[in-house]
Amino acid sequence: MTLLPRLGLMMIALFWAPGLSAGESSAAGTDAVNIYAARSVAEAVRAAIAGYQAGSGRKVVLTSGRSAEFVKQIEDGAPASIFVSASRQLVTGLIARGFINQNAVASPIGNSLVLTAPANSPFNEVTISPDTDFVSMLGAEGSIAVADPDYTPLGIYTMAELSKLGKWSALEPRLARAPSIRAALELVETGRAGLGITYATAAAGSTKVKILGRFPSSPAIQIRYTFAIVKKYDGPETRKLFNFLVGPDALRIYAAHGFSAADGASN
Repeated sequence: MTLLPRLGLMMIALFWAPGLSAGESSAAGTDAVNIYAARSVAEAVRAAIAGYQAGSGRKVVLTSGRSAEFVKQIEDGAPASIFVSASRQLVTGLIARGFINQNAVASPIGNSLVLTAPANSPFNEVTISPDTDFVSMLGAEGSIAVADPDYTPLGIYTMAELSKLGKWSALEPRLARAPSIRAALELVETGRAGLGITYATAAAGSTKVKILGRFPSSPAIQIRYTFAIVKKYDGPETRKLFNFLVGPDALRIYAAHGFSAADGASN
């Protein structure tokens, strides 16, 4: 099964899962331009907002959380002016259902996957390829921490990368599935998992893990963050902020946080 339909199918369960949090909001107010952003990119977006506000008096509210959860909230009428998703497919679904205009979408930045280990691990740099013997690295009882492929974009990307390398079948029984990026990283930080796979930006932000190798890039598996204006809250102020967030000044801020510029970013 390809990445795109797999992502669509697996996110259905999350939409209707009980007990979902409402995200983490840094401010509140009805006169604000509201941004709902995936947690993995939230700090970089927050820094970009600060740059925008330095030249604008308009209040901007950032709420961070799960991309799939935000889709359901947007469909239910949540006051999100701009949605920053870790999955382009989720935005495509919102376009199809009439919540976002096709001409109000851009995917300006990307990320990559890395293999991690606890900071005190004896492993050194690894060149990741179809020849990489992950099972031997794990030993008889070891596990590899991943964000759950059934619920998270990171998990879906991880599954796709391991499948491309021909490693998914061998590693699936050894997965330590975590509900979030942070939870998966903590399994490696504490040594409960001997290896982990996460976003390069997440690994770089931790002093308790080391990066062993980067998964090779592939045109078929592109990790991009998609910025989109929610149709219900479109307007001049929202457009002004959106244009800044996908423009050159913001791109320099994202680069400082470890994100890469994506080729063919618009639409």
